[in-house]
Parts: sequence; structure tokens; C-alpha cells
Amino acid sequence: MEENEEGRESLPSGSGGPAEGGGEACPGKNGAGEPDKKTRGRVYVKEDYKTALLLFAAAWVYVRGGGIFGGMRLPLFTFLFAFTGAYRFRAGKRRAGAPEAMTAGAVTGLCFLLLGGIWFLIKYIPGLGDWERQGIMPYMGLFLHGMGVYWILALGGARIRGRLDESAALDLGRGLFFLPMMYFYIPFSMAVSLVKRFKGGKARLAPEKRAKILQGAFGLLMSIPFLLILIPLLSAADESFERFLYTLGSGWQNLGDALIGEIGVWNMLQNGFVCIVACYLSGLFYAAFHPKAAAGQTGREGMEEFRLPAPFLLCFCGAICGLYLLFFAVKGIDLAQKAFAGPGHFVYSQYARQGFFELQWIAAINFALFWFVRAFQPDERLAFKKLLSLLAAETMLMTVLAFAKIVLYIGVYGFTFLRVFSSWFLIVLFVLFCRLLVCVWKKGNAVGPAAVFAAVSFMLLAYSNMNAWMAIANQIMEVERL
Repeated sequence: MEENEEGRESLPSGSGGPAEGGGEACPGKNGAGEPDKKTRGRVYVKEDYKTALLLFAAAWVYVRGGGIFGGMRLPLFTFLFAFTGAYRFRAGKRRAGAPEAMTAGAVTGLCFLLLGGIWFLIKYIPGLGDWERQGIMPYMGLFLHGMGVYWILALGGARIRGRLDESAALDLGRGLFFLPMMYFYIPFSMAVSLVKRFKGGKARLAPEKRAKILQGAFGLLMSIPFLLILIPLLSAADESFERFLYTLGSGWQNLGDALIGEIGVWNMLQNGFVCIVACYLSGLFYAAFHPKAAAGQTGREGMEEFRLPAPFLLCFCGAICGLYLLFFAVKGIDLAQKAFAGPGHFVYSQYARQGFFELQWIAAINFALFWFVRAFQPDERLAFKKLLSLLAAETMLMTVLAFAKIVLYIGVYGFTFLRVFSSWFLIVLFVLFCRLLVCVWKKGNAVGPAAVFAAVSFMLLAYSNMNAWMAIANQIMEVERL
């Protein structure tokens, strides 16, 4: 027995039987015992075809579902996407090497995915018709798409390290762009494979069975002229039957218009986009649920062996940390001078506005720098631990400084979505670097707990009806100023 490229067991050469689970015949062998190039190809099983059909339906709902389902389009797509993933996982458990149960990460991702879909249904609750007009709605859409992709990778066991850690950004990049584009052709390949299987099955039909099928098809074809004569006569003979035919015809016409639209450039573009989304989703599912399909496509090839020289990393990171120390020294002197100069020399709103977003960007860059040093450091020497600890502590101090600015600004001008969302982002950064600082000296997963905290706090923020409580808070602050 040997393994094909999907990691399933294929039949021995010369058996000529079908692949396990209803797949097409396995690739043949030449005289040297190697796969024959003429018969080499991907082997698809029945759940692959069913998954492709479900994903095509999901793609149609995503692109054209607004014409029938209206505001239910995105929640319906989310639940259909989750159902397809659960079906593919359950059907794949019969295959060799497939996981027996969902991992904790996959279950957590599914919960967040469903919560994201439910968020778009709250607008149907009486009194909450303006729910989706909140400023967080675009971010909720991005969260929903990213969580769906990451959940599929976790469900199929296609993450780089098999857990939520520093490689999560690479996993998300692979799932959103690389893997779907690599396997974008899968639906076309499956269609060709299905045609070949049909022809092969047709060739193996017994002559008697084939004759019966042809005779039945010929009889159905010959009945069409008689049906075209009898249907108008029956319609004229009974008014209820005429109404039934009219309703049936109108229903089919409306359904056709809703599914593919009238002939026109815009509808043709939409139908083409349905196919593009279906190919994208099929490529993602294929790569996630066929473990060897994405083998070697991790984006980390050679990184485990490649290390940068210690002097280079120490000087590179040390120069940046030294710049941050100089910044804090100058900032401390400036604040002390303004404090002793008197109230007229220090304007809170001007101080809060200056450099807030720049500090956020610096904190995000520092995370990339932290990961860079951890990924390419040649050893676990004490100097690297001290340098990373200094970088984490400086970044935490920057987030505190930026948070103090936004608090002062909110105290003067009140709450807005951008100010609240920026405050949430700073809190997440602070928690992340706290975990990174701890894990410098103690082995552990720094990013996983911080990512879960970010997702939970984001969902709480999204479900809190920000427009309502910000308006109440701003009114209270306005009254207090009077």
C-alpha cells in the first residue's frame, strides 16, 4: 500500500479498483513502479464533490443573495459556511489520518464565527433597526471573514504549528491569499474528474441496462410534442389549472431572475464573481482538509534552520531600544518643564492630539521586531532575553502614554467610535506585550491567550451597542461640565 498526494491509501498497482470512499480510480504505474505521467492526477472522494456544491451555494448567497434574503445575506452565508465546514470535517473523519474530534482552537473559532454571524441579525430586534450603522460594522465584517478562514485551517489541521501562537499571522495570510490562489483550479479539476468517471461508468454499463436507459430517454423525448398540445387544452378546460400554470411560470421566471438575473453586463459580472468566490472557497477547503496539499507551503521554509548572527541582532535591536530610551528621557523632561511652568503652558487637548496614532504604529512595529528577533536569534543567551524584555517594557510604556493621551482627549471632547476603538486596541497591545514579557523568561504561548482576549473583548464591544452608551456617557459629561 502507498499514499497518494492527498495522504490517503491507494490501491496496489494493477488492481484497477476505485479509490476508497467512491473516488476515481487511482493513478496507474509504469513498468518501473513509478506513477505514470499520463494517469497521474488528483483523487477526489464523494465528500469533495458535495463540499464543492455547498460552497457554490454559499458563494451565490454571498454575492447574489441580497436580492432574495436582503439583510439576511451575510448571516445566512456564515451559517452555510459553518455547516459546510462541519460536514466536511465529519465526513473526513472516516479517512486515514484525519482528526477524530475538533481541537479546542477549532471549537473556539466556531463559537466566534457564529457570534459574528448572529451580530448581523440583531438589527431585526424591534428598536435596533440602526444596529449596523455603528462604526464597528466594517471591522465586524473583517473579523467575520478572518475568523472563518482561520477556523477552517484549525478544523482541517492545516496551521503551521497546529496552535494559536506567533505563527497566527502567517496562518491567516496563507488562508486568506496563498492557499486559495494555489488551489483556485480545484472546481475545474473536479468537473473534469467527474466527466471522466461518468464516461468510465458509462463504458462499464451492461448492454441491457444501457438499452433500457436509451429507450426511456427516447420515450420521454417523443412525449414532448404531445405535452405541448395537451397542456394548452387542459389550461383552457379548467380555470384553476390555468392559474396553477400561470403561478408556476411566474415563480420559475422570478426564481431565474433572482438566481442569474436578466441578461446584462452587470448580472454577467455578478454571476462571474459567484464562480470566483466558489473557486476561492473550494481552494481553501481543499488545502485545509487534504493535509499533504499544503505540505511545504507554510511560508517558513528554511526559517527553522536559518539564524542571524548574534552581534547583528544585538546591535540592530539595541539601537532601536536606545532610541526609545532617548525618547522617554526627552519626553519626561518636557512634561516636567510644562508642569512647573504653570497651567497656561500646558493644554490637555493639544497634548492628547499630538503623536497618538504614531505611538500606536510604533507599538505595532515593535511587535513585528519582537517576533523577528525571536524567530532568528541564534541561541537563548541572556543578552537576548534582556534586550527583548527592554523592548517589551518600552512598548508597554508607550501604550500607557498613548492611553493617557486618549483618556485626556475623551475627557475634553467626549466619546466617539474611533476613540473607543483606539482605546481597545491599546489595551490589547498592553496585554499582548505583558504576555510576551512573561514568556521571555518562562516558556509558554504568549500570543494565544492575548488573541483570545482580543477576540472576546472585541465581541463584547460589538454587542454593547456602542452608539447608545456613548451618547449617554457624552450627555453625562456635558452635564458635569456645566
